[in-house]
Amino acid sequence: LEDSALAPIAERLRDLLREPASPNGTRAQAWAAHSEACLRIGATSEMRVALRYAVRHLSEREASGAIVADALARAKGRLSEGGNAIVDGLSSHQWPLRAAGLAAAAAITQRESAPAMMLAAAHAAVDAFREAHGSLAASGWHQSSSPNSHKAKRRRLLLELRDLPDDRVLEEPFADRPEDADFRALCAAVHDRIGFWMGS
Repeated sequence: LEDSALAPIAERLRDLLREPASPNGTRAQAWAAHSEACLRIGATSEMRVALRYAVRHLSEREASGAIVADALARAKGRLSEGGNAIVDGLSSHQWPLRAAGLAAAAAITQRESAPAMMLAAAHAAVDAFREAHGSLAASGWHQSSSPNSHKAKRRRLLLELRDLPDDRVLEEPFADRPEDADFRALCAAVHDRIGFWMGS
């Protein structure tokens, strides 16, 4: 479609988004098409309203979060204005949706034309990820295994183990289940491996 034909289509999509009886899945797809039109024609104010709509009406659905993250990752200049709260939320959400938020944040950090608040939120998300998971690759997104990547993987694993609840799963009322012997053996093997890492 020519960009000149997108404005009336966007208006019809806004009418659909205003319809309270529209199913959530329909709203998400209408939002995706509407945001695409906004990106194509550079409709900054309409995109800002769309982002507020997404926070209010779509934030309970993870699939919708991925759609909104994709739009923010491609929004240039002021088109991402008002999306900093979304980047904050997605980048701290549970996996795998967090990956969508981090991808959007990484894309935004490459655009100095983005609004200051959006840039700040994107850099904060990327810096937090780097602090938790180690340095990012310096050249390209495909990297072969290296000692540093192995260390980062171990760090992530140990952080997950540290944050697990102390529920003593091998004590009552969980004791004497058939799988307990295998689980005990696995725990012992992991204990030995960690001891080897520490040189003890």
